[in-house]
Amino acid sequence: MKKILVFSGIVAALALVIGVTTVSQAYINPDIELLHDEVGIGVSPIKADRIDMVPGGKYEGRFRVRQTGHETSQIVAEIKPMTAYKNYEVETDRTQITKWTTFKLEGCDVDKVEDGKTYFTMRSKEECYLNYYISVPQNAMGGSQNSAIMVRTETRDDVGAKSGNAGVSYQYQFAYAVYSDVDGPGAVYAGKVLENNVPWILFEPPLGVSSLVENTGNLDFMTKYEVKMNNWFGGKEVYNRSWEGLTFADSKYEDGTQWAEAPVLGLFEVTQTINLLDEKVENQTSSTVTKLVLIIPIWLVLIIIGIILLLIWALYLRIKGKKEKSYKTEAE
Repeated sequence: MKKILVFSGIVAALALVIGVTTVSQAYINPDIELLHDEVGIGVSPIKADRIDMVPGGKYEGRFRVRQTGHETSQIVAEIKPMTAYKNYEVETDRTQITKWTTFKLEGCDVDKVEDGKTYFTMRSKEECYLNYYISVPQNAMGGSQNSAIMVRTETRDDVGAKSGNAGVSYQYQFAYAVYSDVDGPGAVYAGKVLENNVPWILFEPPLGVSSLVENTGNLDFMTKYEVKMNNWFGGKEVYNRSWEGLTFADSKYEDGTQWAEAPVLGLFEVTQTINLLDEKVENQTSSTVTKLVLIIPIWLVLIIIGIILLLIWALYLRIKGKKEKSYKTEAE
């Protein structure tokens, strides 16, 4: 009896250990909402808070990866450079952080690590964590450093391709953004507004403005935009929008906004204000443009031009008629 109890205890202990090990390697979260698709992944949060770094410093962070599809998926994770307009292929002085960063998966079944890429398997409703570590070199220069940890499914073929018919390859992909600033030698905030465009006439709505900003330094900064539109007849405000956008170092950035509900005919006072750089920078750059903008349909313009031409022609005929009458009078 004692042997049976001891044996049962050993079996129970082994079962418990195996169960704990299994849970730690592959955690299934029943609260995950599945997509209609067979395959899908999600990350949370979608980006890290901006990191203030110093040469020789060490930093770390983590984010969660979830399988939101119905099938088991093969996932690939790798570190990529990130430049303006979310370009993940071009390496610059501002993407050296990719060489300083390593990562490790926690809670997923890793299949292999090869050429800087980690391949792992995720089951439906499974989630795990990706921990990343940044070691800044002692000789790192000052300036912003940006990268993205790319998490994507391996390319799959749709049902048509599987059945031998024409098909489309597809994959799910997320880029976890890592923004940072190195407080080192040579760090410079600098920028200028190249274009602050407010039109003066439009032949159809919407009423839109645009801008072009250049970051001439090596530190990213936020650009603040504010657009106001007032009806010229009465001064009533019809549109007001304020927002901020990240302007990467060594790059140019276009932005703008539109009043989609603008009427087909109207006269409006439009003001666009652009403020560069963070508040902590002493010499901020700003640009404000105010214009009267006329929205008028082209057919109405043609009618007005036609009326003006007719009036000019009528005036010409009248003057000509007076001169001919004057000549006749003199001749008599």
